[in-house]
Amino acid sequence: MLKKCSNVIILSIFLFCAGLSGVFAGHFNYDPTYPLVGGPVGTPYPYSVDIAREPGDIPPTPLENNGTITITAQEVDAFVAPKNHASSWAGDGTDVRFLYYAFGGGQTSEKKPKVPGPFLRVKQGNTVTIKLVNNSTHAETHSIDLHAALGKKGGAAVLMAKPGETKSFTFVAKNPGIFLYHCVGTGTPHGIAEHQHNGMNGLILVEPSVGSLFEAVLPNAKQFFIMEQDIYYNPGTGEFDEALMLEKESPDYVVYNGRVGALVDHPLQAQAGEHVIIYHAAVGQHIPSFHIIGEIFDVVWNQGDLTSTPLLNIQTTLIPSSGVVAVGLNGSDLILTDLTAGDLNIIVDHAWPCFRKGALGLMTVSP
Repeated sequence: MLKKCSNVIILSIFLFCAGLSGVFAGHFNYDPTYPLVGGPVGTPYPYSVDIAREPGDIPPTPLENNGTITITAQEVDAFVAPKNHASSWAGDGTDVRFLYYAFGGGQTSEKKPKVPGPFLRVKQGNTVTIKLVNNSTHAETHSIDLHAALGKKGGAAVLMAKPGETKSFTFVAKNPGIFLYHCVGTGTPHGIAEHQHNGMNGLILVEPSVGSLFEAVLPNAKQFFIMEQDIYYNPGTGEFDEALMLEKESPDYVVYNGRVGALVDHPLQAQAGEHVIIYHAAVGQHIPSFHIIGEIFDVVWNQGDLTSTPLLNIQTTLIPSSGVVAVGLNGSDLILTDLTAGDLNIIVDHAWPCFRKGALGLMTVSP
C-alpha cells in the first residue's frame, strides 16, 4: 500500500516538521558497548595528514552549464588505522600506514587529496568538462571513469594521464541520479582494482531537470556522503595486497571515508527539524548493509534512482559494489543526541564482520 502512495502524499509526509526537544551532549563518554566512543565530537585528528574527507563536503549549487571541474590525482601516505585513538577498536594498538591514491580539487573549498574524491554536482542536460591533472609522485598513470557519462569508457579512454599530464573530457549529463566515478589506472584488471581499492573513488550528483520528490526535498535538506571500501593491506609494503583479495576475499579493514574512525572524528552533524539526505556508495567485493542505529530511513532512492517513487520506512538498505544509494530522513523524526537517555545515532554496516573491521560512524543531532 505504501509503495502505491502518490508523490504528493509522500512529499507532504517527508516535509512535515514537528518541534523536537532534548539535550545535545557535546562530548561522548567511553561506553564498553560501543568502544568507538572515546572523545568529544570533532576532536582534532592527532596526525599531520588526515586522509578522511568531511561527509558534508558537498558543493552548495550545481556546476553551471558548459562549466569545467578540475580534479587532481596523487598518492598520499597516511594512517588507515591509528593507535590510541577513539577509533582504535579496529586496530591492533599500532599505527598502521597505507599508501592511498587520492583525488583532490573539485567544486568545494577543500582542494587537498582526500578519500573519497571530491563530490561533484551538476544538472541533468548540462554539458560538463572534467579536467584531470596527474600529480603522481609514484610514476602512476591515473584516469577517471564517470558512471554518469555515456561512451569513451565513461571518459577513461580520454582521461588517461601519465605523471605530469593534464587531460580533459567533455560530456552531457543526460541521465539523472547519483553515480560513482573512479580511477582505472592503465585500464588493466589489476589497475582498476588497485586504484579503486586505494581510494580513487567519488560521487557525482546529476540533479533531475523535471519535477520529482528528490528535487522538491533537496533545497531544504542537509546533505552528506559516505564511501565504504574494503582495504586489503600488506604489512610489509604498506600497500594493496591483491593476493589477499583474490585468495582469501577477507579485507583487513572495512572503512568509511578512507580510514578507521573517519566518521567518528568527522561525524555527520544535523539539526533537529532539518531534513537529511545521505548518499552512500560502496567499493569492494561485499554488499554493504547500511543502517543507522536508532533511526529509520523515511525514503530510500534505491541504487541512486532519483526520479522513481522511493521506498518508504526502510530499516537497512543494500548497496551494490561500485553502486550508490540515497536515503532521506525526515527532520521531524530525527532523534536528538542525548547520552543521558542513551540516544546516539551510530552508522554501521550491519554485516557483523564489517563493523568489527571499522565500518562504524556517528550522526549527531543538535537542537
